[in-house]
Amino acid sequence: MRLRPYRIVALLALAACGGAEPTTHLPFTGHRVRVAPNAVDFGAVRVGETASRIVTLQNVVNATTEVIVSCDRVCEALPERIVLAPREQREVELEYGPRESGEVLVDTVRFECANVAGCFAEVEASGRADRSGRLFVTTDAVDFGTVAVGLDEVRGVVLTNVGDGPLDVDVRILGESAFRFVGDVPTTIAEPRLVNLGFEPTRAGPFTGQLEITAGEMRHTVALRGVGLGAEGCALELVPESLSFGIVEFGRAVSRSLEFHNLGGAPCHVALNTTGDAWSAEASSDVLPANGSIVASIRWNGVCHAGCADECDSTLEYAVNGEAAGTLALSAPRVDATLLVVPTAIDFGSVCRDDPRARAVAIYNTGCSDARIAPITAPTLAPFSVVAPAVESTIGPGEHLDFDVRFLPPIAESFESAITIERVDTGVEHIVSLRGERLADSDCP
Repeated sequence: MRLRPYRIVALLALAACGGAEPTTHLPFTGHRVRVAPNAVDFGAVRVGETASRIVTLQNVVNATTEVIVSCDRVCEALPERIVLAPREQREVELEYGPRESGEVLVDTVRFECANVAGCFAEVEASGRADRSGRLFVTTDAVDFGTVAVGLDEVRGVVLTNVGDGPLDVDVRILGESAFRFVGDVPTTIAEPRLVNLGFEPTRAGPFTGQLEITAGEMRHTVALRGVGLGAEGCALELVPESLSFGIVEFGRAVSRSLEFHNLGGAPCHVALNTTGDAWSAEASSDVLPANGSIVASIRWNGVCHAGCADECDSTLEYAVNGEAAGTLALSAPRVDATLLVVPTAIDFGSVCRDDPRARAVAIYNTGCSDARIAPITAPTLAPFSVVAPAVESTIGPGEHLDFDVRFLPPIAESFESAITIERVDTGVEHIVSLRGERLADSDCP
């Protein structure tokens, strides 16, 4: 058969498409990899910080493509080579962190096919170091200590502009009026500025406030604290202001200490009371001396086992010189998961041939968190067997797990063994001892 010329050309084209891949890499003039977008702008980035941008790299052919990555700055965190599966799309993260003030970024990220001439894709990257002002405050808290009523104390906070440009700020005091500014309050910061704060208590007792500095979108707060010391009377302060009892074991009593400080110049009598039978409070003395302190022990006796909920919570009430002075909320400790196994010993007694016996065992979780139990397996001694989960079990708070132990002795003899119940999360083991006896046939009815 004689083929026409256009048929010969078509067959050659089909053979080129359907044949095996060549063993050598040939020049490739088309697009084998693509990237989008092909330009990214990191904007203004502060020195010491890092910004990132995502581009998508795509392999557009039905063959694995190895790509070599190169650039000056923004691809330093990327691997030198990336292998793309056929038709794969992969997100690539570019990062820019300026090294010095006034820096301008111009970079080109090149993704070039390995061993394929003319095959590449590029991303143009731009950015700059942020030259705007930036706020730095020397401290997060100012404590004026104890100051007598009628006197004052001054402390300073330094505001620094660590950026390149001017920084407009709004500085104000929030909270009690005992705190005030001493001297000028800055509105613009170019050089470091000292802001003086005064504390002048008007009464005995603790004072709290807040210094708030706002600069554009930046906001910094400084906690203010001071204690007024009275010349007369009794002024009470509690340290700490709250108590935490954490997680305890089932039935375990826990105590925490409180200090009552008298910031006044006269002694006073302090009386303590707690609500609920699970709590008690006892002070080292019922007389609080002038400018002195006493210690109180707050005790949770562990008998209230509803500690998973709020039924065991309480309130500490304290009175000064016979008048109610304040309260402190007491949250009951959360009871850890605690296992109670019933019974801990099983005696099957004396049995005869073909007279199997079974006893039930229950595992109770008397705490407030889940308990994980390892698979319960039969003891090595054959007459005892276990009907229990063969996988790890979880017993929730207030729940229980039941299983059976069976005794079927093959010969006339006494047998003893044990079952181990292990809590996976703590490794604590509980043992159930087993005992049983098979009588001789002559001793059975």
